[in-house]
Amino acid sequence: MICNLGSLVALDLSYNNLSGMLLDCSGNLSFSLSILSLRRNNFHGNIPQICKKGSKLKMIDFSQNQLQGWIPRSLVNCTMLEILVLGNNQINDYFPSWLRVLPKLGVLILRYNQLQGAIGKPKSNFVFPNLHIVDFSYSSLTGKNRPMYMQANTSFDLPGYIWKSQYAYSMTFTNRGIEIAYERIPYIFIAMDLSSNKFEGEIPELMGNLKGIQVLNLSNNLLTSSIPSSLEKLIALEALDLSQNKLSGKISPQLTQLTFFAFFNVYNNHLIRPIPHGNQFDTF
Repeated sequence: MICNLGSLVALDLSYNNLSGMLLDCSGNLSFSLSILSLRRNNFHGNIPQICKKGSKLKMIDFSQNQLQGWIPRSLVNCTMLEILVLGNNQINDYFPSWLRVLPKLGVLILRYNQLQGAIGKPKSNFVFPNLHIVDFSYSSLTGKNRPMYMQANTSFDLPGYIWKSQYAYSMTFTNRGIEIAYERIPYIFIAMDLSSNKFEGEIPELMGNLKGIQVLNLSNNLLTSSIPSSLEKLIALEALDLSQNKLSGKISPQLTQLTFFAFFNVYNNHLIRPIPHGNQFDTF
């Protein structure tokens, strides 16, 4: 009967004692259904191919059942899907990286299943573009977590024993006008120092594409023209040193909007008034 309800918008049969296998015809309902919840029942067997092209499903919750097999690949047709909850079942599958194509998927919960294999590196910049809640706990997924600091993993064989160690990289880098010795280099530290060279001409507008950069030092060169407006896009920028160049014009007031900005040096240029005020500039 349910398969014939062509105008059904929401189907919630959760928290019952229903059993058996899920209906193969449920794919036909995806053209009208937005909500499909069968949470906490006793359904078993494979999950049917519930999504067809043109599906309107926004939420699927089959958690806390006894479902087995693979995650149905037809889910890629559910382009409006926002929530997918399949936790606490007996699903035996690999990490579903193919779900990355779903543009609106925000919640993905697959906990307490038999997921296996590795979570690989993304092949695209647009991987799970809207995902903000993910739960793969109590599975058998593998992979290596990147350490907080850059290091080399070293090892050599001894008779009857393999010796392993981590060698932390170190460096000396000028940050906020001070030469600092970093005994360990944090992975999250992103910086560029091109100071004390003979660079001429304008600062390239492309500098505004360095969205993750925290420290930028172009001091002691032969740079001319004005400070490019594209630097306003460097939302992670903490320190900017443009001192000892031949820059002219005004300092853009938009730089005051950079919320992490803490060090700004334009000493010995040809800049003119006014000096911007407000926001971050008032904290210097």
